[in-house]
Amino acid sequence: MQGIEVATYTSLLTGTAEQKLNGNADISIPKGVKQIVGIEAIAVPVTPTAGESLVAKVRLGSNDIALYNCEFLVNPSAAILGATGQMHVARSKFWPLYVPVNGGEKISLFGTALVANTVAPYMGVHIYYSDTAPVLPQRKGKVGTVTSTGTSTGKVVSDAAFVVTGGSILESAYALMLPTTVAASKPFVCYGEVKSSDLLPPFPVRFPVTPVGPGLSTLISPTHDGIVEGDVALAMASTCTMELSINVQAVAPGTAGNFVVAVVYV
Repeated sequence: MQGIEVATYTSLLTGTAEQKLNGNADISIPKGVKQIVGIEAIAVPVTPTAGESLVAKVRLGSNDIALYNCEFLVNPSAAILGATGQMHVARSKFWPLYVPVNGGEKISLFGTALVANTVAPYMGVHIYYSDTAPVLPQRKGKVGTVTSTGTSTGKVVSDAAFVVTGGSILESAYALMLPTTVAASKPFVCYGEVKSSDLLPPFPVRFPVTPVGPGLSTLISPTHDGIVEGDVALAMASTCTMELSINVQAVAPGTAGNFVVAVVYV
């Protein structure tokens, strides 16, 4: 049996401070539930503002359950160019968690806009439960820092000393790359990279990043199809210092955009 609970849509306000979702209320796990299978967070813009993408993350917290580094990027919306236009809301992604529970615990969901928006976006979360205990280890996630892409092709480092603790396997890495001021005929194309001497073996992990398609005229509404994980399943030290970066490919951005890299581990 699997059930779904909803953390209701809540404003992320107009800054970059973390906001408690579900109307600032905790969610009680029903009796009989043995695991939180995963979550699906959905962020949506309200009134689009030219040059502002929606980039956000979700975090799961609890005083009753041992949760550590349980944060993930959510579906993005690429910035529009003109005074009129519609922001494309990318499909949301299901994040498996496999968190063991006994039923009756309280959990909290938090959302954070990583780039401030003039008009506050909203975020909601679907929480997937099961009455069977997990057979896979609990997945954890950590999100890096939003960084400018610059306006050239080549490697751009976001976090040169990104520390992940309490894990043994790097399961995947992923990233978002989004425009600010959109330029005609300037697609956003890149691949991401995670590099660390604490990975075993310590070779660079490179992974695809969903591109942002270009426009042509003066009123441009680019699209972004959502997050793609680069699965690796690579052993790592219990304290792992990583360098997170992207490599801008093919066409230099007309105006610098933003990117952020994240990892999933067990």
